[in-house]
Amino acid sequence: MQMVLIEWLDSRSPFSGWEWLDEREDPQPSTCTTVGWLVKESADGILVAPTIADVDADAAVQISGGTVIARRAITRIQELVPIVNRVLWPEPCLPDTGA
Repeated sequence: MQMVLIEWLDSRSPFSGWEWLDEREDPQPSTCTTVGWLVKESADGILVAPTIADVDADAAVQISGGTVIARRAITRIQELVPIVNRVLWPEPCLPDTGA
């Protein structure tokens, strides 16, 4: 399984109540970013899951939190390389005491 970052467009309706039409901005979709394991693909969509279990089992792999994304909504897919046994944040910054 590949770990991927997917950028995709989604519908949105962040407004409620009455609005003046002439004050309305041009409609723009939301740009979403999803990171996870590329589980399955079809001609119309892909299934990405952030959590997988039992990966050592041949056919009994489990997923949790899967998201299906329509291919026509995807603007970019980038393969990610997992880093194992490495600290991913910098050392804490200490104030310069002048010593």
